[in-house]
Amino acid sequence: MSTPITIDVWSDIACPWCYIGKRRFEAGLASLGDQAPPVALTYHSFELAPDTPVDFEGSEVDFLARYKGLPAEQVQQMLGHVGQIAREVGLDYDFDALRHTKTLKAHELLHL
Repeated sequence: MSTPITIDVWSDIACPWCYIGKRRFEAGLASLGDQAPPVALTYHSFELAPDTPVDFEGSEVDFLARYKGLPAEQVQQMLGHVGQIAREVGLDYDFDALRHTKTLKAHELLHL
């Protein structure tokens, strides 16, 4: 048996692209079948938006428009694009139901 390839993955639990990347990685590895090398995955948390206020009470569109300075129409298009790519890998994102919040406590839980 060969030595596993060590892969360190840094991700934010609230990042839609992180889950898409995880699915794509898994599919790529699975596509190799018996030829897939052994891998040792290590997940690390990364707080993508530490500037999110604890009491933020808006949608993802509101957050990106207000705190990242993006026009709401552009944010809607971006989220539509992300949702389409997510569906291609078997994920169903509902950005209308999502409420953007600070993820620090969730990241702390991952380290217990």
